[in-house]
Amino acid sequence: MVKIIETNLSVDGENNIKDHQARWILINDWKDYCKKYQNYSGRRVYYSVASSMPGVDIPADAKITNLQFDERHLSCDITNREHFTIKRLVYNIDAAQELEMKKERKNDKHGRVSK
Repeated sequence: MVKIIETNLSVDGENNIKDHQARWILINDWKDYCKKYQNYSGRRVYYSVASSMPGVDIPADAKITNLQFDERHLSCDITNREHFTIKRLVYNIDAAQELEMKKERKNDKHGRVSK
């Protein structure tokens, strides 16, 4: 299981943030989660296993633009059928924690004291 934070920003036509909402989600696999965005076909997507707030991961009949992702981040714009756009920012908490642990182990090998 992978724990992520998903943040939605409601923005106006001038890119000013009007509202925001964030939730943590447990998913099975980060790569599969990113593929759901990359291969989105217009069908509603429920991907989370558990969440702090229930909801649809990707709504039906939406348009996904500006998609970018790596091992820890995903960002995109999602426009729904009413032409309302949100900016979605997703952060892979588990990947960030694993990276920090690797840094600490590397420091330990060099005789440094880890926190």
